[in-house]
Parts: sequence; structure tokens; C-alpha cells
Amino acid sequence: MPNKEVKLKRNYVVVSPEGQADSFGGNQGWFDDGARKAYAIKNSGCGLIGASDIIMYLESSLSDKKVLNVDDYKTRVRELEKSMFHVLPKLGIGGPLLALYMTIYFSRHKEELGLTDHKLRARWFVMPGKLLRKIKEMLENDIPVILAVGPGYFHKDKVNLYRRDVAADGTATYTRVNGAKDHYITVTGILQEPEGIYLEVSSWGKKYYMSWTEYKAYVKKCDNYYFSNIVYIKKK
Repeated sequence: MPNKEVKLKRNYVVVSPEGQADSFGGNQGWFDDGARKAYAIKNSGCGLIGASDIIMYLESSLSDKKVLNVDDYKTRVRELEKSMFHVLPKLGIGGPLLALYMTIYFSRHKEELGLTDHKLRARWFVMPGKLLRKIKEMLENDIPVILAVGPGYFHKDKVNLYRRDVAADGTATYTRVNGAKDHYITVTGILQEPEGIYLEVSSWGKKYYMSWTEYKAYVKKCDNYYFSNIVYIKKK
């Protein structure tokens, strides 16, 4: 991979919760109001959030609206869950089903997504040796990438999520602030650092960074590449 950053062409989905800082993508934790399927979305809705954010990001290319009100965001997510992306309590949405739902949605909503000169097709799973290349391809096509950190059954390990701080001389340091497992995150960029490749990701409405080396080590030790993979969306 070239020694450079690869990122989306526009700002990722920004939501403004009342009394809180603007988000970086959606947050399933906002769904705690007792409304329909609130518990399922809050606890198992990471796939729904990833799919909803991608749809809203693609739609935003046709809109001047830069920041979403949190209530408008929640309403839209609930509409998508009810009409297509059904979340099962404790199970969420499996990768193959998530990809199928996205393909159907892309086909039915071409105009809203601005798909006038091409089609989008989603599928679950790419070969492990092609994962990073396919993530890069999607970002270059201005499509965010849903990446699964698998459940890692019988293991307590998590993949580290870092905060990135840049010094005046341009040197970046990474500080662990969270971890992830059995969770979908959304990749919005790839950064090449002297110590290796990091992914810029959205999780629970925040921007984090994940070491690609550490992700692969987690999959090798705790999981497998069927559960830890991507929703690969291709232009046709």
C-alpha cells in the first residue's frame, strides 16, 4: 500500500446531541428512550448504525445539510430498521444478511442515493489477503466500510481503540482509550505511520484509530476471518 493517507472525500456523518459534543457517526447508545426496539438497538444495533450511517453519508452528497439533529437521526434509523434492517435482540444483524439488506436498499433507492450512472452491490466477506486492499478501494470510491471485529468466543481479548494526538512537528502518538469485540465499526480512513498502518474508525459516535497489525493478531488468536470481515460494496 502507498505511504499516504486514504480517506473519504467528505466529512463523515455528524450528529449533534443536545448538550454534547458533535459526534463522529451514529451512536447506538442514544436509543435508550423506551421506544420500539430501543433495547435491541442499544445493545445489538451496531450493524444497523453502520448501514444507516453509510446510507446517510451517500445521501449527503446531494444535500447541503452538514450536521444532523439527534432526534432526526434517531427517527431515520428507526425507519430504516422497521422497513429493512431488522435488528434481532441479542443477535443484531449477521454479516451476510446486512450485505443483502444493503444491496436491496441500493436497488430500491437509486435516486435518493444519487446512483444515476452506476449501481452499488454489497456482499459479505473478502479473502483475508485482500481485506486491506478492498477497504482502500471503497474509501477511494468515497464509500465508508463496515468492518466486523468478531465475537472471539471463549476469549476475553479486545482490539484496542486509540486516540490520535499530533505534535507540532507532525509526529503522531496513539493512546489506548477503548476496546472492541463482537462489534461492527465503520472505517473512514487509512493512515500509514512509521510503526505501521492504522484505520480511522467510527464507533459509538466517536472517532478512534485501530492498528491493522493488532486487528489481524486478534483475528488470528481469538476469531476467524469469516466473522471478522467487511461488507464489501462495489460500484458497477
